[in-house]
Amino acid sequence: WNPWTSDYSSLVDRMGWRRLMAPVRPAKDRLGPILPAIAQRTGLAPQTPVFCGLHDSNASLLPHLLSDAPPFSVVSTGTWVVSIAVGGRKVELDAARDTLVNVNALGDPVPSARFMGGREFSLLTEGQPQEWSDDDVTAVLARQVLLLPSTQQG
Repeated sequence: WNPWTSDYSSLVDRMGWRRLMAPVRPAKDRLGPILPAIAQRTGLAPQTPVFCGLHDSNASLLPHLLSDAPPFSVVSTGTWVVSIAVGGRKVELDAARDTLVNVNALGDPVPSARFMGGREFSLLTEGQPQEWSDDDVTAVLARQVLLLPSTQQG
């Protein structure tokens, strides 16, 4: 995907895959009701709507897109920590730093960077109590503790 042109990347055309791609739809588009088999298996009403939808990082960004004026940043955390720069300039991508350009819920490109911070945290704290006080956090920050290189590769 080329977020700056809102079209498939040149690779899709070079490989002849465009005809295989589903139509691109806005996240807010209602696609129709759930399939009857899914309604029956889940107990959901047969007319339950299905929308194109959003990825979790984009979902956390949407309220800010609707209420804040660019430029601003949002950091979405989970397995991945995704830093999103709304109103950021077009950047050269750096694979070593895992920079990328996502597309927000409104279809606009947003320069981003990510790392597996949540995964790192899980690996480092495995089997340890995961309750910390504000004083614990303050102490770690005061010591400027930093683990390099990261334990989670890729």
